[in-house]
Amino acid sequence: MSGPEAAIQAEIRLVLGGERDVALWRNNVGLAEFWNERLRRMVRVEYGLAVGSADLVGIGPGGTFLALEVKTERGRTTPEQERWLELVRLKGGVGRVVRSAEEAVEVVRAMRARTGGV
Repeated sequence: MSGPEAAIQAEIRLVLGGERDVALWRNNVGLAEFWNERLRRMVRVEYGLAVGSADLVGIGPGGTFLALEVKTERGRTTPEQERWLELVRLKGGVGRVVRSAEEAVEVVRAMRARTGGV
């Protein structure tokens, strides 16, 4: 991914990467095709957590699952992304759409306030 959304993701990873109570990973989701010589045919491989899963996933304050869907100011979530974020919340995690590193930091601050973290 390149462009404005990728730049926001990179900034979020940089800003939150130094936090001792946060670990985030980039979650690429998609489909790849390659030639399998043994099978002598093209093979399709899906990768990533699931269709609609968040751009950044990890562990936040208090050991809580954290999922951040990164969008530009005008970017919109898909129905699959909305369903995935809702599932994260229903299971006790924090799933949010963020449009800047500042918003991501605010999500982490709110998590700390809720869990009594630093």
